[in-house]
Amino acid sequence: MRNFHSSLIGTLTALLIAPAVLAADNFLTDVTPQPATVTLSSVTQPTFAAYEITITNNKPNPISGVRLIGTANVVGGAEKATFKSSTGFACETTTIYLISVSCPLGQLAGGGTSVTFSVTFNAPSDGTQINFVWSSVFDESGGVPPTVPPGRTRRC
Repeated sequence: MRNFHSSLIGTLTALLIAPAVLAADNFLTDVTPQPATVTLSSVTQPTFAAYEITITNNKPNPISGVRLIGTANVVGGAEKATFKSSTGFACETTTIYLISVSCPLGQLAGGGTSVTFSVTFNAPSDGTQINFVWSSVFDESGGVPPTVPPGRTRRC
């Protein structure tokens, strides 16, 4: 059964090739899966799903309290895609299941300033795709935003 199952869903495939972008009042977030297709993990061959994230502040003034919050959900499988690491910023897991991350970025200068970083998850050994559901937020008053607006999903 394992070989049959693997032949049907041996890869987790991105449904959308173009990156997901969230734009709100000149605050842009671009999330791109790296790579777009990830094979299932095995005991002897672990694989990973990574997302490159770029946040841009096109406002003339700096913004503070910038952060990205995201969760990796596996479709069609029992195993979870757990958080492995981040590069560029210190992201940390926010749930006991290790599937959600919070990446506090702090202040971002205005005038088109961007930051780019990545988050990596361990690919599961079963399932058909990983949905990375995310929201990026900021607060111009200097505090941490009290609520997180609806985010976007990237599939890998």
